[in-house]
Amino acid sequence: MSAGEVQLLIGNPANFELLVQQLLSTDNDSRQQAERVYEALKAHPDACLELLLRTMRQSEKLEHRSFCAIMLRKALTQSEPNIWTNSSPQMQATIKSELLKALVEERENTVVKKVCDTVSELAADLLDKSAWPEILPALQAMIISATPATMQAGLLILANLATYSTQHLRPALPGLQPLLGQCLAHQSIDVQVGMLADRLFAHLRLFLQQ
Repeated sequence: MSAGEVQLLIGNPANFELLVQQLLSTDNDSRQQAERVYEALKAHPDACLELLLRTMRQSEKLEHRSFCAIMLRKALTQSEPNIWTNSSPQMQATIKSELLKALVEERENTVVKKVCDTVSELAADLLDKSAWPEILPALQAMIISATPATMQAGLLILANLATYSTQHLRPALPGLQPLLGQCLAHQSIDVQVGMLADRLFAHLRLFLQQ
């Protein structure tokens, strides 16, 4: 694919949505062509991440938002060379901010769960490097939200982080246990939220016993 064609894609988010549609195609030739275009786009980290993020946050098509949440996770945590490392500090700050906003503003639970996976994997890596100090306070605020969906998202990410390594949660431990108690006592608690809170409690008990 020529540099001009990549620039045309970068300059027009609507063209990227067409690419996403092609990536989802059941036609092998069409999908493989789209995959080659996407691989070329990844050579432009900021532009690639911006287009994935914009589509995940703004597309009117649920399938596109869901797919781009998955592609964003892969781009941030699995790509070689690493797109996150090669992106600008400004784009990294935007990604962090918009992912946290998506957890609260996205209304489709299937998309939220995929965003949770993205946040969990990115946070696990960045917390090791002390590179996302805002994430734990943001998650703590989410689990005492008045909105069950927001509580669930915060608990799911914290539980995922505890699964990866409870060391990630060490800075938050003094305040986390009482917040979990508040969460469980909240009048809007549902079964799923309660199960996640219990799962997180179990991880923390094991950590404290070590």
